[in-house]
Amino acid sequence: GLIIPDLKTSKHVYDKEHFVQLEGYELGRLDSGYEPSDERRVIHVHPGDPKDPKQPDHPYYEFAASKKEPEAYRKTFLAALALYNAMGEL
Repeated sequence: GLIIPDLKTSKHVYDKEHFVQLEGYELGRLDSGYEPSDERRVIHVHPGDPKDPKQPDHPYYEFAASKKEPEAYRKTFLAALALYNAMGEL
């Protein structure tokens, strides 16, 4: 099936932020007339950090899936969009 990827170079995969953003991409695709994707994934690349015991000491990548249903992220994205639009009206 169709997977929408988003390349990230942050220290970690931030589930809330990254997957809310991916749902925004999905909504934009749907609004433009594209078919729904089957899933959204983060491609996380990192150079590694030998000083951080939680990180490998060599470059790595992961292909991360969300931990929640897309609808939860979609609601959050739409709420953030509504707030952004309301702030523009002040």
